[in-house]
Amino acid sequence: IVSAEGYSFHILFGSQIGGMFLCIPGWHMGCELSHLNDIFWNRESISRSDESFGYENATAIAYALKELNELVG
Repeated sequence: IVSAEGYSFHILFGSQIGGMFLCIPGWHMGCELSHLNDIFWNRESISRSDESFGYENATAIAYALKELNELVG
């Protein structure tokens, strides 16, 4: 769960043959990811998936993915 801007996001991420992915079921949103530590690319991919999602929320999730990468990597 990632909390930002007063919201809580249950995130699911993983890898498949084509690369990494992110799903946020509560927002009916999914997108492709770069490496988990690539904040710029991931933020842009998240933002493009749902324009109502917001730049701040996409940034918070991109940074959370980077932190998760450091914890599990």
